[in-house]
Parts: sequence; C-alpha cells; structure tokens
Amino acid sequence: MRFVVAGVVDGLLALSELGGANSSVEDQGSVMADCCAAQQRLRNDGQPTEEERVGGIQDDQVRALAALHEAQQKSTLGWATDESGITFAAADQLRRQDLVETADGDTLSRLASAQPGSALPQWAARLTRTGLDTLVYLPLRRAHGPATPPAVPRDGTREVILLPSEMDIVRLYVQVGDQLLQPPPSGLAEAVRTAQCPSGTTSRWALHVTAEEAEHIAYSVYLESIAHSARPHNRIAREYKLQHRPR
Repeated sequence: MRFVVAGVVDGLLALSELGGANSSVEDQGSVMADCCAAQQRLRNDGQPTEEERVGGIQDDQVRALAALHEAQQKSTLGWATDESGITFAAADQLRRQDLVETADGDTLSRLASAQPGSALPQWAARLTRTGLDTLVYLPLRRAHGPATPPAVPRDGTREVILLPSEMDIVRLYVQVGDQLLQPPPSGLAEAVRTAQCPSGTTSRWALHVTAEEAEHIAYSVYLESIAHSARPHNRIAREYKLQHRPR
C-alpha cells in the first residue's frame, strides 16, 4: 500500500514541477493520469486495475494462432477447421481477443460442399487483420527484448531528462531519420530504446547520450519549433544549453 501512496505523491510532485508557462497541457495531463491510476489502485485495495490486468498473449495462444494460420493457408477457401488439430476453446479464446473470426452456419455448409464426401466441420476460423499483424509484430517484439538500460551509462555520456511530449519528438526524429539529410546517429536510437522513467511514472524520460547525440536532440526540437511549437526547443536550450544553430 505504501508504494501506491508514494506513486500518488511522486505524481503530484511531478505535476507541480510541470506547472507554469513552460509546461504543456499534454505533459500535465500525462502526470495527472498517473496520479489517477495510483488513486484507483488505493480504492481497489492495492489490486491491479482492469487496464493493468491486460497482459501479453500466452505462448500456447501463439502456437494456436500460428497453427490456424498454417491451416488457413492450406485451405482452398481460406478457413481453418477442426481438422487443424486446434480445439474450439483455443480458437474461441483467440476470437475474444479479435485475433480470429469464426464461421457462421452458412459458411460451414459451404466449406463442406466444397469437398464432396467430407463431413460438416464443427467449426471454422480464420485470422483477422489484427491476428495477421500479431504474427508479424510479435516475433520482432520478442527478439527486440525489453528496453533495459545498461548497468553503467556509456563513457562520455550525459543525462538529458525529457518530458513526454519531448520524448515523442525525439522518437519521431529517430523514426524518420533515414529520410533526412541530417539523420540522427545510430546511438540515439539505442538511447531512446533504453530510456527509463526515473520516478517510475511517465512524467519524465532519462536518456544517456553522447555530445553528438545530444546535438541531434537539439536538432529534433529545432525541427519541431519550425513545424509546430518552440516550447520544447526553448526548454532544452535553457536547461541543458543544447541549441541547434543553423549554419
């Protein structure tokens, strides 16, 4: 219980620090959301909220999803049936997660008539677009691993603390880097991946970056100042003496 109370206090302190002319509505709203979540946990006597109970797909569900996809690909009509070796309970569980859709009676009849002499399938299912996307995304996400920082920051790095809206800017800059004439160094992408929230909330992001990478953070918020708002550029220039100067 005391950890939840600490979460509320940390959130309120962060919110007070964010107040004033240099904070955006989005940043304050992010912190307030953390406070509300912590308060909800207090009301639930420390039990996880419904949102927090949402977890990753289990390994047996991944195997069932992959097996259904394989059977679906082999089927001339694009449906996996009870002959796939997957139980209906497993397929229905995937359906409830919007990963597969199940066939109605008319579709089952059509599947049976497409193969004369075969029995009417007990059930049939095929992957939804979300299910197909999951098969693409999941192995990449698992191979990528959790975003854990190195035990010791890299030599020659400094810590830069970003607000959530500023972190979004740097992420976007890294994402479109290969399209830019002044792309970020590869180390910045790794710094973004391993960034952590010092207080355990989403009110701050701590990056450990080299001087070159810090310059590109400055460049990212400079681009933001042209495209949308100068607030992130001004704050980072003021607090970290990081400012991109056009040549």
